[in-house]
Amino acid sequence: MSLLRKTNGLEFYAVPNQQWVVCAEYPHYEELLPFFDFTGVDVSESTATVNGIQRPIANEEWTEQRKKYIAWMLEVFHTLQIPITSIKERQSKDQSGWNSSWTVNYFGGGWQAGHFHSTDRMGQQNKRFISTVMFFDNIEPTRDNRWNGCLYTLLQNQYGYTYDHKFHPSPGRVVIMDDRVWHGTYPTEDNRRVFVSDFDID
Repeated sequence: MSLLRKTNGLEFYAVPNQQWVVCAEYPHYEELLPFFDFTGVDVSESTATVNGIQRPIANEEWTEQRKKYIAWMLEVFHTLQIPITSIKERQSKDQSGWNSSWTVNYFGGGWQAGHFHSTDRMGQQNKRFISTVMFFDNIEPTRDNRWNGCLYTLLQNQYGYTYDHKFHPSPGRVVIMDDRVWHGTYPTEDNRRVFVSDFDID
């Protein structure tokens, strides 16, 4: 396990190559429930989502909620003594509306293929950003599915050793990670909703 620090219910996982994961509880998660309206568009076919529907959220759709979310994350980083002092929304290069936030509703049997969000390695010029996953449902382990609906993260140290962490969904639970962290979702037996966002950091 790469758990480095646990403070006031906040968990901080890290490895020496600066890959890291934070787990915390967001008290205002219910304010984001209206974004689970999938009557407009579903882009899941072009993503790593399997047996679920995915809706992009434009930055202007959640300006006030995003400000509150960012302020909360800065408090979390301060409490954990993580030197992140600025968080800003990301913009898509072509301004297509995809931007950097989306909601996913997984149906029974739905899962997410392993992936990470840092794809433009040359363009980033070593500038990091963060990915966040917020849960909205309580998904319990079952006898036949020990990791029912869990988000998993893989942290690899400088010697190639991999640390595997699993996070059971519960309403308001948030996993924040360095954009290089490989992650995915185990198959869920129940409907499982998440709000995913990427942010630039300094």
